[in-house]
Amino acid sequence: MKNRTILTQTALLVAGLLAGFLIGRIGFQQEIVPAQTKGTQEAAKTAVEPTRNQTETYLKPKVFETISGVSADDDPFLGPADARLTIVEFSDYQCLYCKKYFTESFPLLKKDYIDTGKVKYVVRDFPVNEHPQALLAAEAADCAGAQNKFREMHDLLFSAQDSWSFQNNAAETFKAFAIRLNLDVNKFSSCLDSSDYEQEIAKDVSDGNLYKIAFTPTIFVGDKKIVGAQPYDVFKQVIDSELNRL
Repeated sequence: MKNRTILTQTALLVAGLLAGFLIGRIGFQQEIVPAQTKGTQEAAKTAVEPTRNQTETYLKPKVFETISGVSADDDPFLGPADARLTIVEFSDYQCLYCKKYFTESFPLLKKDYIDTGKVKYVVRDFPVNEHPQALLAAEAADCAGAQNKFREMHDLLFSAQDSWSFQNNAAETFKAFAIRLNLDVNKFSSCLDSSDYEQEIAKDVSDGNLYKIAFTPTIFVGDKKIVGAQPYDVFKQVIDSELNRL
């Protein structure tokens, strides 16, 4: 009788474990299947999102590496051409941190240093492979620049980033932007479709690699390299130091 009781308890235990395993497996499959079947846009977004530790490190002020020989090339700029100090920004229009910098720190920098004639501010391109529309966006800005509307397109690309980032119809959105900016749309479309500025952008990327750029935005204040969407005070400290040194 005792042995029968033990066998019965053992059988119940095994049955319980088996049932728990099956329920857990079904629940596990139900949890992971939706993630596996999400669209490529969501997968791309997940791929470029930094982890919490990466974010905290990226936004933390850096030790300012010195890189000599940073070129402004012949890229678009704001401020006087003969300003004492040149700032060169390498940027990616699809980068969330670049938008953060454009929205938060750059307006203050522009007000205090560009609009007052203290610095020449140059924008160069550094589209990264993880951002599928970044190269085309850079071309859109340059095609608008061919009609003297570079800055207008630059600002619109960032301010309306959510409307085209990770969208398959980005080119059509950029052409709609051209209409909005009163460009000659036929010329703009021909420029964009022909990739007229691809080599120019490739030159920027090549130079950026020489300057050891690993993240965007990367901003060179003179030869001082600042990485990331740093607070305005970080830029102010370096800019003031460089202006006082000149």
